[in-house]
Amino acid sequence: MEDGAKVHLGFAKAVRKALNIRGFSQWWPPSSPDLNPIEKVWRWIKARITQMDKFPTTLDELKQVVQDLWDEMDPYRFIKHIESMPKKLEEVIKRRGGATVY
Repeated sequence: MEDGAKVHLGFAKAVRKALNIRGFSQWWPPSSPDLNPIEKVWRWIKARITQMDKFPTTLDELKQVVQDLWDEMDPYRFIKHIESMPKKLEEVIKRRGGATVY
């Protein structure tokens, strides 16, 4: 860089540049689908919070509500998302990281 100029790179780009990784985007799509089953749990928690009569207005209230919902949650409600992972991964591989129905 000239004259000490700083160039802001995204973290992934900075790592790829530092490690001299080329062709990275060929096997790691820029916006790969998020298949993590915990996202279904967070979606459920968010939906429950938006349905509340008294919406949490402070960080402490929000933390308590999220903890209460977490304690109330039945993990078996989300087992289907875990069991479907092999099928979802096959689809992502088949589409080379592109959009899927998931």
